[in-house]
Amino acid sequence: MTKRRRFNVPARICGSDSGGFGMIEVLIAVVVSAVGLLGMAGLAVAVASHTQMAGEHTDQALGAQEVLERFQQVPFAAVTTRTDTVRQGSRVYLLQSTVSLVRPGLKNVQVDVSNMDGSRMRSYRTRVYMTQQLPQP
Repeated sequence: MTKRRRFNVPARICGSDSGGFGMIEVLIAVVVSAVGLLGMAGLAVAVASHTQMAGEHTDQALGAQEVLERFQQVPFAAVTTRTDTVRQGSRVYLLQSTVSLVRPGLKNVQVDVSNMDGSRMRSYRTRVYMTQQLPQP
């Protein structure tokens, strides 16, 4: 009978002592998690900013709609260029309506709405054509 020889190989060479995470793995996991959380925080700030801007844009559109509805209530000859201020929510807007005669019986009405507080919000512009109602026979 031959006797078998056993070699004593240290555990770290053959890989049988992998019972946990090393410091490098933990550090990489922490860095990746931190980058992800910072990205999510930046996204939340951007969403809040765009939500506020959308609300202001809606207020501006409502102000322009008010001007156009007022123009529909007056006779065609009374639709002229004018400047108004209107309060929507907590903001005050400057409404400038420019009226030009395209041809007899047709006017081009352009309404520009801008913030009066000097913020960098873009102004809102809408344009409609108004026709003169002909008398019914």
